[in-house]
Amino acid sequence: MDPVVTDRLVLRSFTESDLDDLYDIQRRPDVTRYLLWDARTREETRTALATRITQSELAGEGDNLAVAVELRASGRLIGEFNLDWLSAELGRAEIGFVMNPDHGGRGYATEAGREVLRLAFERYGFHRVIGRCNGNNISSARLMERLGMRREAFFVQGEMLKGRRADLAVYAVLATEWAGAPEAASAAASVDVARARAEIEPSLPEPLVALWQVTDGLMTDAGVTVYSADCIGERNATYEVTQYAPGFVLIGDDSGGRGFLLRADDPCPAVFSSDLGDLGPEAFEVESEDFASWIASLGP
Repeated sequence: MDPVVTDRLVLRSFTESDLDDLYDIQRRPDVTRYLLWDARTREETRTALATRITQSELAGEGDNLAVAVELRASGRLIGEFNLDWLSAELGRAEIGFVMNPDHGGRGYATEAGREVLRLAFERYGFHRVIGRCNGNNISSARLMERLGMRREAFFVQGEMLKGRRADLAVYAVLATEWAGAPEAASAAASVDVARARAEIEPSLPEPLVALWQVTDGLMTDAGVTVYSADCIGERNATYEVTQYAPGFVLIGDDSGGRGFLLRADDPCPAVFSSDLGDLGPEAFEVESEDFASWIASLGP
């Protein structure tokens, strides 16, 4: 593929020199937690890289385009995207992605993802691009929402992940929605946000609403990503969290896979933490007795 240069990134084909950085990503259990494969050895990563090097163009149905995400400032590989040609007849492709958590919370995945979707619709002419993720993989779901993809299905225990039944979320966006402008697709995917926010915002403490205006989904100095208002309204309060933990609102996470929650009807809320893969209240721990103090500890 011809390199695509953005303000902070270079999207390009893989090369043999990517081995060290790719291994730094694929060796991590926190990265592979929701993937179909486990953390890899260096030799396993070398084999995977050899395959990616050959996936430099889409020529026909069944091909996969492997896109290396390079940080311009350092020249380091910080992640990868895939664009898989699923059907020529239907004009359908699937987007996938894996990013290094050490570079999370800075908007790199969104910046790269928009360009991959641009390639899908404007260069390759796909009609429809889908994305799938584990139902508990809130970071991936949040990214697809930011890319303007709507959630079209949620299959409870709809797949097997490493020998265990797991939920599956399916997202999609059409070429007509993309229409050359990611903003248009984002607006199409956010039809229900205003309604959802109207339902939950009155019950949330004012400091959280104020924090949304400062962070807008970006990582704070403490390494905690506070979800944007739209993300909480559209996904976390309306769907999964009310299924697994009624009365709670998931407000953020860290790169280690912990989620942070509030009890929505508590006027002086404590902050709870939980493994994102286990959102049952019985597994919650008290992160802080005082919400305002916890926010202050995060930094901007």
